[in-house]
Amino acid sequence: MRVRLALWFAFLPVGTSACVPTFDDNLPLIDKPTLLAIEAEPAEAAPGKEVQLSALVGTPEPKGAAPALR
Repeated sequence: MRVRLALWFAFLPVGTSACVPTFDDNLPLIDKPTLLAIEAEPAEAAPGKEVQLSALVGTPEPKGAAPALR
């Protein structure tokens, strides 16, 4: 029993140190034009009906012009 307990305490730091996730600190950074969302108006339409699509695009420049969409 003591050996099992000693082994458990010996391997505890090894097991917990391997579980540290790495995070990208620049997730909110937009370094190039990026498509963030597409909105459909109306949200639900019957087949064959017209739907207006709008794009939400993030750009690195706060006052930058939206890129042309195709």
